[in-house]
Amino acid sequence: MDTRPFYPHSLGEAKRNGDIEIYKQSHAANIDCKQAIEKAIKENFDLTPGGIIKTLELRQPLYLKTAAYGHFGRGDNNLPWEKLDKVEILKKYL
Repeated sequence: MDTRPFYPHSLGEAKRNGDIEIYKQSHAANIDCKQAIEKAIKENFDLTPGGIIKTLELRQPLYLKTAAYGHFGRGDNNLPWEKLDKVEILKKYL
């Protein structure tokens, strides 16, 4: 777990408050976090058009059941975009 401080304000605010060093540490932590997220995505998700079609099963006739009563969070649809099969893999990047 990263213990660097989080600075919730802009650079201008940090300058006014004399918090430049805390801002710099927070900014570096944000960049590191962004890079870790990008690495996890690149290593575990195929974001090519073909990969997205395959992963989300976009060529399968399963979308009719999403047309009524909504589909988000319903357990009876078993829709590919609601699968949690990557959770354990992504936890390794924390």
